[in-house]
Amino acid sequence: MFELWYAAALTALVFIAIFYPALALFGRLEAFTRFVNERKSGEFKSSMVLVLFMYAVVVAVFWGWCGERIITVAVISAWGYGDAAAALIGKRFGRHVIEGRLVDGKKSLEGSLAMFAVSFISVLIVLALRGGMEWYGLVLTAFATALVTAVVELLSRGGSDTVTCPLAAMAVILPLTWLFTGVAT
Repeated sequence: MFELWYAAALTALVFIAIFYPALALFGRLEAFTRFVNERKSGEFKSSMVLVLFMYAVVVAVFWGWCGERIITVAVISAWGYGDAAAALIGKRFGRHVIEGRLVDGKKSLEGSLAMFAVSFISVLIVLALRGGMEWYGLVLTAFATALVTAVVELLSRGGSDTVTCPLAAMAVILPLTWLFTGVAT
């Protein structure tokens, strides 16, 4: 949709400036807070701000700095689709609760496995479309990214996975892509 990376990143930041005040107003309406199913007051508003901010960061790093527009899609897919799958599958089918002092709240094995599977498949597809990587590099990069993002999502506290998951995906995808293809093209 965008020709230039900074237009994409700036658009996300402009959306924050526009929607934050609007969400602050809507957040005062009881019907809105019931509709978005907030666990705590202001959660939806802060989540939207963080999502857009992290999108801008991912775009700036991969498309802007590295010139890798399609890897931006891989990171966002691992994080976005994976986290959505974890939430949806975990809520609907989560029977095996994962507990521990490092685990935040009630997370399920089913949700974590869904995050892993969806992240793996989405990263594998995006990197295959990018090309330039042998099959084993594709599989290892997708596997490592999915594993790390699933573990990070499981351990992230208080909704911080909106920041930690894309950072984790970035930290895995960039070096492995360079390892298996040489320096980014």
